[in-house]
Amino acid sequence: MSTYLADQAQELLSFFFCVSVLSSRQRSSSTNEAPSSSGKMGALAAENVVYGREFAHILCDLDDCLYRIEVIPQSVAQNIKRYMVDKLGVPEEEVHDLSRELYHGYGTTMCGLLTHGYHLDVEDWHAAVHDSLEYDTLLHEQPITRQVLARCNLQKHLLTNADGRHAVKCLKRLGISDCFQDIFCYENVQELGQQAGIITADMPVLCKPSKHVYQLVMERIGAVASSTIFIDDSPRNIAAAHELGIFTVLVSDSAQHVPGADLVVRHFEELPAVLPQLFAPDNTAAEPHADEVLAACPSGSRPREGLPASPQQRCSCSRNAALRAPWGA
Repeated sequence: MSTYLADQAQELLSFFFCVSVLSSRQRSSSTNEAPSSSGKMGALAAENVVYGREFAHILCDLDDCLYRIEVIPQSVAQNIKRYMVDKLGVPEEEVHDLSRELYHGYGTTMCGLLTHGYHLDVEDWHAAVHDSLEYDTLLHEQPITRQVLARCNLQKHLLTNADGRHAVKCLKRLGISDCFQDIFCYENVQELGQQAGIITADMPVLCKPSKHVYQLVMERIGAVASSTIFIDDSPRNIAAAHELGIFTVLVSDSAQHVPGADLVVRHFEELPAVLPQLFAPDNTAAEPHADEVLAACPSGSRPREGLPASPQQRCSCSRNAALRAPWGA
């Protein structure tokens, strides 16, 4: 009985943490209001309308956001350092500080290395960083996460700095690969940047927290900032999205205020508690898509409103054949 009560108490503490963050951002009055310049907003009781804003799209990060397995980022960090020493000639005594500096300065260590003129093969880098991960052992199906995604009324799009092969493996192991309309990862974000003329010698790679990433992805899916929610575990990524007018949700254990975060939750699964207007009361079938789109991406398709029946009509990879999931399904 004591164990049961302890579990219940922990769940209540987690819930009240979410509610307290939400309440701190609402006006003390009960009137329905549009967002003010101070960021304090009132809610309207209407489907998909929260704080006076009608939402249509969710952009969601993957690692440490949809799932948390501590050994994965630890292994990735070690693999990155080993690559920098073995392949790029970075001295052992410098690699720790350099990798952290580049990660915090550019969003990913690889982005920082390329920007600073290091020559590396991107596919070789991704293979070295992720291929040794024991996905089958570390990752398992997450039925609660799947249920939350299935109940969400909005169109859902994955946005990660990781390579596509890693993203697909994670989604499949978690049992949620059919819950997203689109997967935006390293490969097709670079293609979007090249098509837009953003990737240049001075900016050889594009990743979060660059505002270009959010803008290009929203343009591709037919979204606008005011109707988009972005969920991530990185305060830097959250701040950049917030500056564009995107509604932001930070996934973090920290109860401290984070600049740019409209909401803070401890776990992704707590979203229905703090944004109930965006979720159906009962389970709904997850929309088909991700795995099928990875294998079939016809030229000329663009995302549409209304979730058309054919997944090929909703592919993020639109008019360029190079965007056809180069990592495979």
